[in-house]
Amino acid sequence: MRDNQDWWLVLVIWGEKYSDEDCNRLIFSALRHSTHCKGVCVLTDRLDRAIDSRATMVPFPDDFNRDDFKRSGLPIKICMFDLPKVPEGDVCIYVDLDSMIVGNLDRLAILAQKADIWTIDVSPGGFPTCGEIRHRLSGGRYFTAGNSSCFVFKNRFPDNPTSQFRKLFSAGTLPKRFLHDDRFIGWSCQQKLRGFPTHLVSYFRLEFLAPAMWITRLYAIARKQLRQQIIVVTFAGKNTKLEKILATGPEERIVDHHGRVGHWTNDLTSGMSGKIEAELLAFENR
Repeated sequence: MRDNQDWWLVLVIWGEKYSDEDCNRLIFSALRHSTHCKGVCVLTDRLDRAIDSRATMVPFPDDFNRDDFKRSGLPIKICMFDLPKVPEGDVCIYVDLDSMIVGNLDRLAILAQKADIWTIDVSPGGFPTCGEIRHRLSGGRYFTAGNSSCFVFKNRFPDNPTSQFRKLFSAGTLPKRFLHDDRFIGWSCQQKLRGFPTHLVSYFRLEFLAPAMWITRLYAIARKQLRQQIIVVTFAGKNTKLEKILATGPEERIVDHHGRVGHWTNDLTSGMSGKIEAELLAFENR
């Protein structure tokens, strides 16, 4: 396996839920920490956005740029695996706008040498073995879905989610439950999906929160060294958005929608809270 791999940063934005500055923050952090980024591709509903000049804005393809694809399930995101401005086979790293980049994305790009597509495994151990077995034994009825906040993939890889979705949707044979990015990607790529190592890409509420505070403290000790390697942290979940977490005091509990708890302190996040706040300050002072 090569020690380095050129790659593209891919971002997606539509409507007003996220700001252009959310895109610019990720572009800033990606290029600040990494050396092998070939370019930045921003899929968008508008080309008049105030996006960093180092990025190329690309309009959503017409067959995905639909209002119903921008609501529950967000199938509009499935278009990212066929990027017209990126050569076929080039490595891409997608990061959701509710995430933070705090390390060198070159280390993630190297994963594409092992598999065509990587995602966040929300049930560690699900990819590839357990998911493949369930999928095979059930004839495709059961599968393991990841979280679509971060991907590493090769553009237009064979049987990618974009091409499969287009074929099924245009034929009218796509089950309604698959009008959902996580589900469709999990189902259509079950045999190819691989899960990120949790010490490289972190789902905040799974990595830093736990069912009881004593478990959160134990995790902070046991995973302290591994957490120093984290590159991307995603803040998915309505109770664990970054802006909400930043507004909490050091003594105030963070509680997600499953009751997991933690504190936004350097001790309990193994230094990640300070690293993220420093990254935000660097962007503000750029």
